[in-house]
Amino acid sequence: MTANITYSTEEIDRLLVPIYVIVIMFGVAGNTIVLVVIKSTRSMHTTTNFLLLNLAVADSLTLLWCVPYKVLIFAFVHPSGVGGNILCKFFTSYNVTVITLTVSIFTLTTLSVERYRALINPLQRKFRLDLETVPYAIAAIWIASAAFMVPLFVVTEYIPEAKACRVKWSSKEQEDLYSLCIMVFSIFTPIMITVVCYIRIIKGLYFSNTICAIPTGLQQQSDVQEKRKIVKILLVVTGAFVMSFLPYASFRIVVASADENDHDKYSKLQSLREIFKFISYASSCFNPVIYAVQSSNYREACKRLFLKKCCCFKGASLETGSMTMGRSITNGELQTAQQFSVAK
Repeated sequence: MTANITYSTEEIDRLLVPIYVIVIMFGVAGNTIVLVVIKSTRSMHTTTNFLLLNLAVADSLTLLWCVPYKVLIFAFVHPSGVGGNILCKFFTSYNVTVITLTVSIFTLTTLSVERYRALINPLQRKFRLDLETVPYAIAAIWIASAAFMVPLFVVTEYIPEAKACRVKWSSKEQEDLYSLCIMVFSIFTPIMITVVCYIRIIKGLYFSNTICAIPTGLQQQSDVQEKRKIVKILLVVTGAFVMSFLPYASFRIVVASADENDHDKYSKLQSLREIFKFISYASSCFNPVIYAVQSSNYREACKRLFLKKCCCFKGASLETGSMTMGRSITNGELQTAQQFSVAK
C-alpha cells in the first residue's frame, strides 16, 4: 500500500464549509433554472441545448454530492468497518464528484466536436448528432465517465487513523499508473480535442472566412452573427471550466511526486489541493451566470417562465403567455436552432 494515507485536511475543510454552502445553494438553484428553461421552452429543444442540459445535470450532481462529502461530514461521527467503507465509496469521498466532473469534460468536448462538424463540414451528415441520436451520446458520456472511475470505488475505504476516506492502493506504482491514465484519457486528451476544434472554428469564422464566407443578404449576415454568438458562449463556458479545473488536475501531479514520508509538507500540499478542488467544484455554478449575461434568448425564456409561474399562482389566464412563447419558433428550424447564444 502507499506510504501515507493518514494525513489530515480537516482544518482547511472546516474553513471552506460556509463557502461550500453558498456555492452549492447558488449553483443548484441556477442549474435547476437552466434545466426548467430548456425543458419548458420548445424552441430550445436542439442538440446543443440538450448537451448543455446534460452539463447542467452534471454540475448539479457535483454540487449536491459536495453536501455529504464537504458539509455534513462534520455533523456526524463517521462509522468504520464495512458500513463506513460503503459510505466512503458512494457518499463521503470524491468518487461520485469525479464522475460528474468527467461528464462535464466529455460533454464540453462533445459540444466542441458537434459545433466543429456543424460549422466546418455542414454538408456531412454522417455521425452528426441530432435529436434522435443525442440521447445515445449523453448515455455514452455517463457510461464512459463511470467506467473510468470504477477502480476508485474499489480502493476507497475509511481510515480511522485519519478519520477520513482514503484511496488505499496496493502499491505506489499501481496508483501512479491509474492516475496517469486518468490524466491522459479523461482530462488532457479531451481538453486538447476541444482546444483544436475551437481554434479551427475561430479561424474559419474570424480569419479565413471559410464559414459562411460571403454573407450577401441580411439573413446570411444574421446567420454568421448567430454562429459567432453560439461559439462565443461555448468558448466562455469551456474556458471557465478549464481555467477552474486545470489547476486542480495539474496540482495532482505535484502531490503525486511529493515525498509522502515528509508528513508536514505532504499534509500542506494536500490542504492546498483541497483549495484547488474547491475552485473546480465552484465552476459548476458558473454556467447559469454565463447564459444570463451572454444570451438574451435565455433571459427572455427566464422572464416568460417567471411570468407564467406568477400567472399560475394568481390564477390568471395563460393564453397570452403561451402565444408569446410560440412566437419564437415561427421562423423555422434554422431560427429555433440558435438556442442560448441568440443575443439581441
